[in-house]
Amino acid sequence: MSSNDLTLIVALALFAALCLGMILGWLIVRMNRPAPPPPEPEPDEGSLLARVREAEAVRNQAALELETAQEAHQRILVQKDAEIAATMEALGEARRDLEGWRSAYEALAEKTGTRLDG
Repeated sequence: MSSNDLTLIVALALFAALCLGMILGWLIVRMNRPAPPPPEPEPDEGSLLARVREAEAVRNQAALELETAQEAHQRILVQKDAEIAATMEALGEARRDLEGWRSAYEALAEKTGTRLDG
C-alpha cells in the first residue's frame, strides 16, 4: 500500500465520519423539537368566549343574508330600469303617433272647414 492509497483511505474515512455526524446531529435536533401546543379546550356554554363565538356566527350569517338580499334587489332594480326605459320608449312613440294623428286631423279640418273639438 502506497502513501497515496493511505491518504485516500483516511480522507474517505473522515468524509464518512463527517456525513455520519451531520445525519446524527439532524436526527437529534429533530427528536428534541418541542411538541406542538395542545388544542384549545372548548369553552363552557355560558362563558364569555362561547357567547362571543355565537355572536360572531350570527353576525356572519346576517352579513351573508344581507349580501344575498342586496344582490336580489340589485337584479330587481336593473329589471325595473329596463322596464322604465322600454315604457319611456313606447310613450315617446305614442306621442309621435299622436302628433302625426293631430297634424293629419288639423289638415283635414282645415281642408273641410269643420272642427270637432268644440
